[in-house]
Amino acid sequence: MAEEKKEGGFAGMNLFGGKKDGSKGMDAGGSFFGKHEESQPFQVTDLSNQMNNLGRRLKMLEERHTTLRNTTQLTDQNVLEFSKDINRNLKMTHAELLELRKDFNDLKEKVKLIVKELKDTAKSDDVKLLERYINLWEPVNFVTKNDVDKIVEDKVAELMQGQPDIGLERKPERF
Repeated sequence: MAEEKKEGGFAGMNLFGGKKDGSKGMDAGGSFFGKHEESQPFQVTDLSNQMNNLGRRLKMLEERHTTLRNTTQLTDQNVLEFSKDINRNLKMTHAELLELRKDFNDLKEKVKLIVKELKDTAKSDDVKLLERYINLWEPVNFVTKNDVDKIVEDKVAELMQGQPDIGLERKPERF
């Protein structure tokens, strides 16, 4: 018995149920895996069960394949929609960027125009100089020709009232 354990573990049995010496092995049927006798033909029910089992497996694999195909199609559609949305957003962003550039260039031109106008304006020193001259001349006290004519007429009328009427009319002399 000790020699049989050394050989292969199952006391000299080969893989198909028989002993190396040709005699029957472990059970009455001579098979490792059941009571299948070597002389009995392969049973149709086993083949039918295996075919049914393979059919079920194939059907499950086909369903998985269909599910994966549907998932892939849905994913492809989502990617295409997402791509279209991104392209649309990029076009809108590009249009907005062009509009911003146009607005920026317009603003830049206006700033240049303002700077040019500011260069043409009077400096604070010039304004102070004019202020000094105006304060020196006091243009508020200036009179117009009409004001002078009126003042002269009023003075003449005032002087005439104090003098007796001599009846002489004098013609004004021209200069």
